Amino acid sequence: ESNGMFYTRVGSFSFDKDGYLADNAGGRVLGYMADGNGTLTTRLSEVRIQTNNIKPAGTKKVELNVNLDSRAKVLDGDFDVATPEATSNFNNTVNLYDSHGNGHQVTTYFKRIEDSAGISWQWFATVAGEEVTDASEPKALHKFASGIVKFDNLGNLQDEEITESEVNFANGAMAGQIVQFDFGKNIATEGGNGVGATTST
Repeated sequence: ESNGMFYTRVGSFSFDKDGYLADNAGGRVLGYMADGNGTLTTRLSEVRIQTNNIKPAGTKKVELNVNLDSRAKVLDGDFDVATPEATSNFNNTVNLYDSHGNGHQVTTYFKRIEDSAGISWQWFATVAGEEVTDASEPKALHKFASGIVKFDNLGNLQDEEITESEVNFANGAMAGQIVQFDFGKNIATEGGNGVGATTST
């Protein structure tokens, strides 16, 4: 004990009913909290996480860091949202949140396309039709975003293009939610070097 503070090596903590991080005896953990901008303060205070006053916010950006197998063959025909697995090579699923904070599973399908200069993939982001207001078939998948990712001959991310990226979630959520799909720092416009970005090897 020192100046009313206790030190322990037990490390068994949990959040109490008021949101404070505490030990089994009710002693509250002190730490350096972050301000609204995420900057740590220089003053010790009780560690508290309040979730009941956090306003929900829709997802604005999805970061995808995947490897697309360069051995995959170019598929003939167009991507078909009615038969997505049959008309794409790979897929990846992430959670995306609407303006009410409700989560939605978004599956992005990747289809390799012909590219004599390198390796290129079309991508199509989809969500269950029943979760949006503008689906043509509520029981089917609804495509709301698409684009192309291009790689050099070594499989490094060369460039990214977004053709469309706007979703209208149902149940009173804000319409026209714009979502940016980011595959990492590309070489062409962002000064990337292939590290920490989507690859095709």
